[in-house]
Amino acid sequence: MLYVEKGWTIFSKFQHKKLMISYFIYIIVFIILVFVIHTAVRFASIGIKEKDRLKKEKSEADEEKLNKETNIVFELEKLENLRKRGSISDEEFLKAKEKIFKE
Repeated sequence: MLYVEKGWTIFSKFQHKKLMISYFIYIIVFIILVFVIHTAVRFASIGIKEKDRLKKEKSEADEEKLNKETNIVFELEKLENLRKRGSISDEEFLKAKEKIFKE
């Protein structure tokens, strides 16, 4: 039962308990919402850091692969120059070339 006294609404004891339970539920829901948002932000941050780490690893691996390929080309050019000058025979050139490709 509601009573109005000088502009104030006065609730019965039952309505007051019902209102308190509603506020308690709202507070619990708010705390859960804050926890969920906090967890989502934390895991998103971890995901972003992990993505950056993987990108860095991939770029380092790509750079290493490029260096290895460049090194192979450089070694083949050196062998070709030695062969053209007559420092090594065609047979030695082919053996050295196979050795480079196996590495």
